[in-house]
Amino acid sequence: MDGTIAGEVRTALVEELEMEFDGRLAPGTAEVALSDAFDDLRQSIRSESLPQMAYTLAQHRLLRSTLTPTRGPSSSGYQASPSTSTLPSIR
Repeated sequence: MDGTIAGEVRTALVEELEMEFDGRLAPGTAEVALSDAFDDLRQSIRSESLPQMAYTLAQHRLLRSTLTPTRGPSSSGYQASPSTSTLPSIR
């Protein structure tokens, strides 16, 4: 790949993230997280490794944002689905 990722590869990665998070993300969130990861990694990762590294970084960021209870705006910038935006407290 030449520094930009082919549309079909990007689409496949977004679909994989959406399946992995199975309704826990607001619409479009996986795509935004993946785009952000590509932007952050593009200058420091070889182009052959970029899709897998971007997927892993997006996955990590999404996991962090969906597993952290929110109080106000999400600190990660990624929105969980409204039904899963907060976790029940353990008492």
